Amino acid sequence: MNGVREINKDPGVRWVGAGCLLLVLLAAAGVVAQTTNAPAGGGGGKPLEISIEAVFQGKRLQDGARVQAPAVVYLFPHLEAAVKPHAGDTVAIDFFANDQKLCSQKAVWQDERRPAQRPGQAVPLWIMRAQFLISDCVWSNPAPGSYTLTARATGLKGLSADAAPLRVSVVSAAVR
Repeated sequence: MNGVREINKDPGVRWVGAGCLLLVLLAAAGVVAQTTNAPAGGGGGKPLEISIEAVFQGKRLQDGARVQAPAVVYLFPHLEAAVKPHAGDTVAIDFFANDQKLCSQKAVWQDERRPAQRPGQAVPLWIMRAQFLISDCVWSNPAPGSYTLTARATGLKGLSADAAPLRVSVVSAAVR
């Protein structure tokens, strides 16, 4: 195979790549390849877990970060569930700055999406793993000061969880 290299030599499953542009999975009839990303239903330590990621000017904010006003901060929630969600299950997510609600979003569980498999034919790559589909929260023009950003998730089979706090300081624009 000129220009093509074999990546995985697992019996019955063969991954072949040419350059970085082509990746094809060839599988014998009845063999199913699995992704290494476990779905949220695979579970962690707690029944429901939430974390938040704050982004300002394209950079992830660390705890204790300082941002200059005027600011637009994007808050992205990440959910994990130890209980097995079903398609359409929802979780309500509320975002807070110093216990003042910034916004509310709804996360919806989406089962794994992949093309149909036909025995003896090439199996396309996974399109989307099972996960919660969630919108972000936009925190626009906060006044200068110190803030503790948090999020609370509720609703999946009566469960709730709070995100670890993220402390952010908003400082006034420099006087010119």
